[in-house]
Amino acid sequence: MAWHPSGRTGLGQLARRPHPGYHPWRSVLARPMSPPIRIVALHKTYRRPGLQPALCGVSAEVMAGELAVVIGSNGAGKTTLIKILATLIRPDRGEAWVAGHPLTAGPAVRRHIGVVIEPERSLFWRLDARQNLDIFGRGYGLRGRELRRRIATRLEQVGLAEVAHLPVGQLSAGQRTLLALARALLPQPKVLLLDEPTRSLDAAATHRFGELLRDHLTTTPEAGVLLATHQPETVAALCSRLLVLRHGHLVGQGTPSAWLAAAGLPAGPTAADELRRLYIHMVGA
Repeated sequence: MAWHPSGRTGLGQLARRPHPGYHPWRSVLARPMSPPIRIVALHKTYRRPGLQPALCGVSAEVMAGELAVVIGSNGAGKTTLIKILATLIRPDRGEAWVAGHPLTAGPAVRRHIGVVIEPERSLFWRLDARQNLDIFGRGYGLRGRELRRRIATRLEQVGLAEVAHLPVGQLSAGQRTLLALARALLPQPKVLLLDEPTRSLDAAATHRFGELLRDHLTTTPEAGVLLATHQPETVAALCSRLLVLRHGHLVGQGTPSAWLAAAGLPAGPTAADELRRLYIHMVGA
């Protein structure tokens, strides 16, 4: 099942109904001064025997124009954090505001975010690439000539224009990931939430991915990006904040240079080399 901005399909179904504590005026008042993402003391434990808490009081912010990278070992809580901010699952406790809206205002949040989570499960495999973007674009309220223009632009940008007529099931894993990115960028969102977006991409596609993120932050200066990955070096040139999760706890957050200084590591020849060494130091090989 696919994520949809309306919350009508896939995991979004879990968060369709506004929380009883939601008040529209709170969202309106929060907007002018709010960063794209503000997280306050989020907690989450999955209700399965033997599982440790997925998130334990995580607090963080992502500012306008910023790409924040979340790193941590498997099970650290990265995907849980992304899913909570995308309104796919609810936290047990804590609050967060995305694009100026509280998570409890699910539909308002979803109108302003682009999401890449589990591309293999988040697209309609029997439909072609263009049809997928058309469905999701309509979910964002896009119609007619403007929707067709954005679809054509995004397909060209991600390098899928020549295979846009093929069913998603016939695309490679990397092509499906690029299609999910095109879908996420379709509404020119104020917030991008990306979970392991470069995992299936080759070197050329990874470079294209980075250029698309750079272009989005340039053309939408009020936007913020939160990206969870085991490959932080792939976005080193854009990373302005590094968040480290360990067993559901936020170890800390700061610029890559601040992390290097705190860890006692020397500056590297490139930003990618620095982030690679920081990852090994903080998370492990």
